[in-house]
Amino acid sequence: MKLLLENWRQYLVNERQCKTVIAYHSSNSKFDKFDMGFANPEDHAGKGLFFASHPFAVRDEGKYIYKVKLNLCNGVRYPEELDPTIHNYAYDFASYDASYDVPALVDVLPSNYEEEDDAYTDEWSHLQEIKVTIYKMLNDEDVEILEVEER
Repeated sequence: MKLLLENWRQYLVNERQCKTVIAYHSSNSKFDKFDMGFANPEDHAGKGLFFASHPFAVRDEGKYIYKVKLNLCNGVRYPEELDPTIHNYAYDFASYDASYDVPALVDVLPSNYEEEDDAYTDEWSHLQEIKVTIYKMLNDEDVEILEVEER
């Protein structure tokens, strides 16, 4: 069965039915490769490796932030049921509040901005919320670590 899945995945990659995206993961452990053996089957979204399309979404989760390349083939939007013979990932969307992360906002705020001054609130409020895609990967072979940053 494993060989069949590997052959199917390779076929999809070869036929360009797959795409790759850059995503982020955070952990208190440092490692060289993701391993499904460490995925929590009791997670509310089921067993899988979880990643976010923006580093803001993982910034408070662990000591190490992993920048990865995900190989995505035939995904479904959560909570639709995954069929591992067809899908290798699920995805959903989330929003994260970035308003308190001043270093990320300092370059775009007006130089005369003061936190108590509501006059600029409408001008930069769109920066307070970041839309993020969350990926649940079913196979650790579809995850490649590009770099690891220690916080």
